[in-house]
Amino acid sequence: MSLARTTPWLLSLGVIVVVVGGALALVFAAERSPVPPLPTKSSTRVQRRSTTDRSAVQTVHVAGSGSNVPLMRVLAKRFEQGVSAVDVRVHESIGSTGGVQATRDGAVDIGLVSRPLRPDEARNIVVHPYARAPIAIATHVSVPDSNMRASHLLNIFSGRKRTWSDGQRIVPLYRERGDSGYRAVDRRLPKFRAARGKAKRTGRVPVLYTDQAVEQALMTIRGSVGLMDWGTIRLRQLPIRVMSIGGVGPSADSVRSGVYPFAREFAMVTPHESSEHAKKFIEFVLSDHGAQLIRDGGYVRLHRPRRPGT
Repeated sequence: MSLARTTPWLLSLGVIVVVVGGALALVFAAERSPVPPLPTKSSTRVQRRSTTDRSAVQTVHVAGSGSNVPLMRVLAKRFEQGVSAVDVRVHESIGSTGGVQATRDGAVDIGLVSRPLRPDEARNIVVHPYARAPIAIATHVSVPDSNMRASHLLNIFSGRKRTWSDGQRIVPLYRERGDSGYRAVDRRLPKFRAARGKAKRTGRVPVLYTDQAVEQALMTIRGSVGLMDWGTIRLRQLPIRVMSIGGVGPSADSVRSGVYPFAREFAMVTPHESSEHAKKFIEFVLSDHGAQLIRDGGYVRLHRPRRPGT
């Protein structure tokens, strides 16, 4: 093949590498940004609402798994409208592990988790499940495909399938080993973990560590595909495409009926002795009013507060 014939092809490949590389650089820069510091009880500054005297307002701090945050902020906003003397401050993601530890340390009143607690985490902690979240196979809007089989998912994340139906390059987005969304898919599709492991062993795959980084990547990297909570996409009206699996899309109804396979459980965690304001907020989340907001957001309502091992 002559140099004149190969030059356009090489230039096109170079453009693809530069665009994808630049987008990933932005994502990784966001990944390295420090997590906003959690407040301490002694340094809390309460923002006054117009209808309430500042000295009378109490703040409930909530932090943990980032996948909980969009729904929890909807619930907090509605709760505050009915209880003017309490502010519920939902912080940026610090992960399920961080949520449990911050609750133990007293840095927050309520932790947020999206995975089962380990035995060492569960000691002296009360778990309040409140929602089941459909997990979407999400892609950049440039992806032409709208449906896939489970085998396609395995081939994409193992690296065997490299292009979409229009020839566009597939960019699978990987999470760290303990990510709750990928672990939930592993439980329903055991070969998924092995497929990801095969690709990671090449050392050439992007690994992201926060829900925000995945969200940003899906909105900026052409051909990208990853896992996201369907409710987050819906609540925030994100410009992200959602795949069906075997012709069935993620929704509260499809998860509740069992026809859509991928979902994870959200829960709040508290010490055995919680503040009265935290208890009131938890009661609201688990109430019929909270249940309606959960359903409206595209989630399945759960309402069985329990302690580990009971």
